Amino acid sequence: MLPGDARFADAADFCTFACEEATTRFTEVNDYLPHLSRAFLGRSDLRLLSAGCGVGADVDAFRAAGIAPWGVDCGARTKASTGQADRWAFQIGSVLQLQRTDASFDAVVTGCLLPHIGVEGDSTRTLPDCAAHRQAAADELMRVLVAALEAWLPPCRCRSSGRFSPRSSSLG
Repeated sequence: MLPGDARFADAADFCTFACEEATTRFTEVNDYLPHLSRAFLGRSDLRLLSAGCGVGADVDAFRAAGIAPWGVDCGARTKASTGQADRWAFQIGSVLQLQRTDASFDAVVTGCLLPHIGVEGDSTRTLPDCAAHRQAAADELMRVLVAALEAWLPPCRCRSSGRFSPRSSSLG
C-alpha cells in the first residue's frame, strides 16, 4: 500500500466472502463480460482494471474469460483473501493513487466502488467532502485509461450506481 492509504473496517468473515464471490460471479457473467465483449469485439489483448475488486474473484473470472485483468482494493477483507490463482494481478491499495502509468488500461470496471468513497468507514454516511473524493477517484481512473471512450457502470449490487460521462471524468 502507498503511504496515506487506509483500509476501511469492512466485514472479514467466510460467509461475507462467499456471498461476495457469488455476487461477483453473477455480475461478471450477466453484466461485465457481455458489455466488454460488445465494446471490445475481437480484442484478445484487452487490459482491464478492476477497481474496488473486493476479494479479487472478478480478477480470476476475467482471466478465465481471456482478459488480462489487474485488481486493486483497500478493504480489510483483502487480507484474508487467498483464493486468487494469480495473486500478482491483485494489489491492496487505493484507487486515489494507482500504481500504474498513464494509459495503462483499455477498460476500467468499478462494481460498487464509488458508493464506498467519501463515506465514514464502510457506512452510507457521506463525508462533507464526499464529492471531491469521488471526483479524485474518477480522475485517477480516467488517467489510467488508454482513451476515455467510455466508462460504464453496471447496476451496483450493494448500494447505488452512477455513470461517468463519455470522454470525461465528471461524475455530474
